[in-house]
Amino acid sequence: MQDFSELDPGTFWRVLGSRAIGMTLVTSGQGESRAGLIALSAAHVSAAPPTLLASVEGSTSALATIRDTGAFAINFLASIDRPVHDRFHPKSGIKGAERFEDTHWGQLKTGSPVLNDAIGAFDCELLEIIERDNVAICLGRAVAARVGDGDPLVFFKGRFGGWVGADN
Repeated sequence: MQDFSELDPGTFWRVLGSRAIGMTLVTSGQGESRAGLIALSAAHVSAAPPTLLASVEGSTSALATIRDTGAFAINFLASIDRPVHDRFHPKSGIKGAERFEDTHWGQLKTGSPVLNDAIGAFDCELLEIIERDNVAICLGRAVAARVGDGDPLVFFKGRFGGWVGADN
């Protein structure tokens, strides 16, 4: 084990990367005003009432769409959704509604795009945005949900992989 007495951004991401995470895609808007991003973090806050949060980098254009529509969806990506992840990654160079092409999308209650292949999705009405440094924490009340099939797209120590479950 290696200890760090100073937490520069590189060290922060390195340590955070030692936690396996399922990849999430946050989406909002409709038609040509659709926007989406790979979430820095997405998590539940409460089951009653059903509340979730999504951390959104303040410089992303999707944040304005979430503010304007008052809604967003959190999509849990399946292992087969790596191409979807790559389209929404900032380094892809693909922007706006173009990111949604060549993929099958639906809607639940708010009209936010929900990925048909997602292994799970929550459709949320925006409750509040808390801004800290260059991050907006979007709190949303889940008003609809969908559960799908498949294994999660997992990111761990800088690499993607599938989940290997154990029989209990």
